[in-house]
Amino acid sequence: MVISNDKLRARFRDEISRIGEHNPNAFFNAALISAYTECDQYITDLKVYLDECERVFRSRFAELFPKCHIAKREGSYLLWIDLSAYFKTEEELKEFFIDKARVAIYLGSQFSPDYKLFIRFNLASPLSVLEEALKRMDNVLQGRAYNASK
Repeated sequence: MVISNDKLRARFRDEISRIGEHNPNAFFNAALISAYTECDQYITDLKVYLDECERVFRSRFAELFPKCHIAKREGSYLLWIDLSAYFKTEEELKEFFIDKARVAIYLGSQFSPDYKLFIRFNLASPLSVLEEALKRMDNVLQGRAYNASK
């Protein structure tokens, strides 16, 4: 893309960086315009689906970890979960989710040292994948090891 005005080019680069599209290709503009002008039903359906994923996850996760606090989801598909009632160190948290349950999470410390006993959980998955993650957590809590063959 050619933008001869230095200030506009700088603003364009900043905006592209801000939205995470660092190397826009020939389809970028068409896709962006289409997303903002023709995808209302998709967005509506996606919100309904994410709300259902969140409802299922919150309900089942609260059964597994009743003392946890899950922050209100605000405009994304990510949940912040405070697990300080269950884990004393980030290493314990990592061992439970990543090593034993084999559930991918974001460790809170990746975002701030104050969030060492938090995880950030991604809801943007098929519901069956979320249910599998919850089953794996339950298996670890029940003393059953993760088995990839099942």
